[in-house]
Amino acid sequence: MKETAPMTIQITKPEVEALITQRLQTGRFKDAEDVVFQALQSSPPTAVTTPQPDAARGRHCGTLCAVAMP
Repeated sequence: MKETAPMTIQITKPEVEALITQRLQTGRFKDAEDVVFQALQSSPPTAVTTPQPDAARGRHCGTLCAVAMP
């Protein structure tokens, strides 16, 4: 298995940060990375054939975090 460089994700929307903080306070997640991982695992995979512009990716992540996290 090929190792990849660590990825840095910046949360810029306060409402997304608040959702992550809420999930962490439940005690069901060990850290923010675990919250994001679980959200991605519970969302249906989609096939993306062309790269999205940076702005569209940011909107998608905010929607994903707000909708997919239990």
